[in-house]
Amino acid sequence: MTTFEAANPNALNEQLQRYASLDDATAATVELWLRHAGRLSHSLETMDARMHREFHETLHLLLSVHQALPYTWAARQSASHVALRLRQQLFSALLEHEQRKLLALDIPPIPTRPDALIEFLIALNQQHVASKHPVFEYLQEAGTLRDVKTFFYQEGSVDARFDDLIALAQIGTDGCIKDEYAHNFADEMGHGDPERVHTTMFMRHTSSPIRAKIHRCKRNLSRKR
Repeated sequence: MTTFEAANPNALNEQLQRYASLDDATAATVELWLRHAGRLSHSLETMDARMHREFHETLHLLLSVHQALPYTWAARQSASHVALRLRQQLFSALLEHEQRKLLALDIPPIPTRPDALIEFLIALNQQHVASKHPVFEYLQEAGTLRDVKTFFYQEGSVDARFDDLIALAQIGTDGCIKDEYAHNFADEMGHGDPERVHTTMFMRHTSSPIRAKIHRCKRNLSRKR
């Protein structure tokens, strides 16, 4: 255990939330945070389970400031210089870690021309087991009502307010790119129907499409019995 960890037993993400504004922290405190963030980044290579978890929880907290509800702690840090420095350090470490993993893979050269890249990605996706994953056939043909409900509960945990991400991603784009973002955003927002907003559907787990799916599965199970 480092001296910093001994003096600060709480995880870095917990320490940050003790400050109403991160920019109010002293220079010495910020320096300690940055040093500890460096140690957390090293855990990506060592796979120290405790520090690895703290790394991701801290990075998640710092990324959430741009998707936060108004008047919350996270929203108050959206323009924080300290939050930006910590986020850049952790996120850069994560990208470098993933790039090293990619370089170690034996994969063919990736096309650089846009049209060839699209064809490459489509073909790659079709080759992957997830494109026709057995879990979907199981849910449709043999899964119980409990299985279907469990699946949707798990899906709900990865929504991550995707509508906000699309809104941010389209800034500065033009033409067909912005048009594609617009179509995706409209889907996420339920095409004007509040009951079909994807984030709302995930949070409630009782929206009409999910109920319909569960009822269909239930009817199929009844027929099989």
